[in-house]
Amino acid sequence: MSKASMSATLVLTILACGPTWSVQQALSAPSKPPPQFPVQVYEGNRVFSEWIASDAGRVPVDEGIEWAGQEIYLTPPHLVVRDKGETRARWVQPVGSWRVLSIAEVPGEDGPRIAVTLRTAPDADPVVFYDLQTGEQIGSAKAPSGAVTKDAVWDLGHATTLAEGTGVVARSADAWTRLRSRLSISGESPLPPDLLGGDAAYTILAYADTARPNTKGLRFEALYEDDQRILVRFRHQSFQSLEIADTIDWTKVTEPRSVRPWGAVVVPSRTDKRYVVEIDRRTYTRAPPRWEEVWRSEASNAPASESSSSRLPSE
Repeated sequence: MSKASMSATLVLTILACGPTWSVQQALSAPSKPPPQFPVQVYEGNRVFSEWIASDAGRVPVDEGIEWAGQEIYLTPPHLVVRDKGETRARWVQPVGSWRVLSIAEVPGEDGPRIAVTLRTAPDADPVVFYDLQTGEQIGSAKAPSGAVTKDAVWDLGHATTLAEGTGVVARSADAWTRLRSRLSISGESPLPPDLLGGDAAYTILAYADTARPNTKGLRFEALYEDDQRILVRFRHQSFQSLEIADTIDWTKVTEPRSVRPWGAVVVPSRTDKRYVVEIDRRTYTRAPPRWEEVWRSEASNAPASESSSSRLPSE
């Protein structure tokens, strides 16, 4: 056998017996499955079996979940985490009322973070996230895009003939007059009609929410404007939060009375952008906000003095 033949045979032998096993092993090995995070769904009546000491006092707990040596419990309005085997909570947060408690991996500046998640239903997306180790709220309450305005002229009320879930954009003084007749405005309103009409830079947006008891109306929270839309956020203003509960003759109140609350605010006049309304649907005062989109206008290219969206909808 020549030297060339021997060299070729040696190379072929090395290739045949070389590290091809690692490639085959990598191809045949199953991929690492994602971690199976625990989930706890709370339904119906609950029977608490233990009390956990915390900075918020003693919190009763029943069923919870466990992850990485931590026990997690949800007892509205508290979310409690403690080290396994300990009697005192590592941390506690006021979170309000939720139905589903779970764990998720979320991105962080220094790599993935393990977070406690809260959801309204088993098939819903997580809404609120808290770092498992520290209790810091993460991954939620992200501010909407666009420039923010928190100082605006606004008004509210708790009676209107507008249909529930109706939004109106009044671009002219005449449209505002017709809209005002549908709202429970007594006396002078802070909403100035002289801002409307012609080439005015402002318009008035009003929204009527679903009927409910104990509401003074929708209080303006903030406005966000980007290149696509103007987002207006309202919160329900209760009688207690306005400190006027003492003015009510409770002896004459026989049952809760539902009213249809509304809010109105002066907003920039834009004919090439949508107007969007969100309302905070939180169920506990100390819980994080739960912003829900409730109304969206159609984009309009009509003149600023009048548009189809300024015409009042029929009941």
